[in-house]
Amino acid sequence: MDRKGILETYHDFSAIKPISEAIYRTLYTAITRGHLHSGDRITIDGLATLCSASRTPVREAMKQLESNGILTYDQRVGYYVRIYSQKDCLDLFEVLHILQVAAVSVAAKTISPSYLAMLDENVRLCRATEDGAVFFSLNRDFHVIIARSANNAFLAEYIEQIYSRLFLFDFSKNPTLNMPESIDQHRLLVEALRARDSEEAVRIHTHHAKVTGNYFNWALTAQNSAISSDVL
Repeated sequence: MDRKGILETYHDFSAIKPISEAIYRTLYTAITRGHLHSGDRITIDGLATLCSASRTPVREAMKQLESNGILTYDQRVGYYVRIYSQKDCLDLFEVLHILQVAAVSVAAKTISPSYLAMLDENVRLCRATEDGAVFFSLNRDFHVIIARSANNAFLAEYIEQIYSRLFLFDFSKNPTLNMPESIDQHRLLVEALRARDSEEAVRIHTHHAKVTGNYFNWALTAQNSAISSDVL
């Protein structure tokens, strides 16, 4: 647990209202940046003190994170960052793939020029970074953009929720992730969507998911496998 990093992250969001939303984004982003890990314990009073906030918005944010599967509450130890097994993650990835195939298939028929431009920009940003955590965030954004272009709010919401849980795993910061190959697959997928070729888009995405799935099988583990003794 990196308390300084958590506080710096809060400063990035402190202007957001309501405060509960600022604290929610702080904890979520602290996980993606590696300041909080699976099993790290968080108390309402400790977080309220760190962020100079009252207990009520902190409690609201933590309950929302619990409902989204990011925090776990146990009466004996309180709140802690959820610990997922490798099987949990692979199950999440399987569901994510099913949802993304549906999104890609529909998007090939509905995607607008503005969404295609957003995907082009996302690919450009991916090529510009060598940071695994930044890439994983952009990768999530890429697939969420496709889901939103399918004009199905629930589809996009469920895909976002699964990605929020996958952030708990070490592969989001793992420098061995083959980013160039993934970026090339993204580019090809954009071209298939631009051509309104649903069959080709699904084929490219399925290959992309298979490559990523193989990576999961050997690299994807939770950062911690037990509840930490360190408490915020």
